[in-house]
Amino acid sequence: MVRQFYTDCSSFIDLTDRNIGKIVFDKIVAMKQKYYHLYLFTLMPNHVHMLLKPEKIDGQIIPVGEILRLIKGSTARSINQMLDRKGTIWHK
Repeated sequence: MVRQFYTDCSSFIDLTDRNIGKIVFDKIVAMKQKYYHLYLFTLMPNHVHMLLKPEKIDGQIIPVGEILRLIKGSTARSINQMLDRKGTIWHK
């Protein structure tokens, strides 16, 4: 029933799809060296859980909101390009 609810939403993108999940997975892993220490993460069909510790750049801790903005922006562009579509991938 829950799965059907998300499937019926026009903007639903299944993050556990192999190709879509790879985009998100690769971005999270690629950013971990510079932006955060990543303890773990898991991809759910419509969201991601992450346990991380932000790194410092020039003595300033990177805000979690900035980290999420970078991940969401980059992955949304890549997913939309792969699916040949426009629109929202992530909720705000």
